[in-house]
Amino acid sequence: MQSADDADLQEPLSRISRAGKHLLSLISDVHDLSKIEAGHIQLVPERIELPNFVDDVVLTVDDLAAREGNDLVIEHWSALPTLWTDPLRLRQVLITLLSNSCKFTAQGRICLTAAPSSPTGS
Repeated sequence: MQSADDADLQEPLSRISRAGKHLLSLISDVHDLSKIEAGHIQLVPERIELPNFVDDVVLTVDDLAAREGNDLVIEHWSALPTLWTDPLRLRQVLITLLSNSCKFTAQGRICLTAAPSSPTGS
């Protein structure tokens, strides 16, 4: 059973937890940048199913979008081909882009579209 004092602490503790996770993410990004500059980063490519991958990334960013009053719209073809990539790095890029979009947009619409392009890039 939760006391009233526990309920009062829940939101500030949640805020501290989110801030700690964000700080850890920033430190990890700085570490990755230093590894890239030193030429020590290793890519570990593997095959991923892009629709499932994108849906998973959205679950990570969805709360942030809602807190800022944003609509997070994801458009992807269910028939996207399998992708050969480093899923950790791609996840970092997508989460960073979507998180920044959420932080700098208030009560707006943030859209991520994943669709195949033609071989000519158009």
